[in-house]
Amino acid sequence: MILFPTLSCELGRERLPQDLERSRRERTDEWESVRQWTLWPEQELYEQIRPIILYGQTPGESAKETGAAQRTLSRKADEFEKYGMQSLFDSD
Repeated sequence: MILFPTLSCELGRERLPQDLERSRRERTDEWESVRQWTLWPEQELYEQIRPIILYGQTPGESAKETGAAQRTLSRKADEFEKYGMQSLFDSD
């Protein structure tokens, strides 16, 4: 079963993140800004490996920027290239 995080609103109802209006932001490659805007662990992982997949950045460079382990980023980028988005989700 997949559980979705909810956000409380002033009326006491819970709302899913997709129910909220998206605010426009300036595009950035600054990791701390990107990280704080992610909603899901899978989304954060994707953002960590995206420069490796799209721009050929090395896992070492990405690890320095994000604080993630270089071997993990290398392995996850390889898995993403083999299996696509599904590789970002636990297989439990």
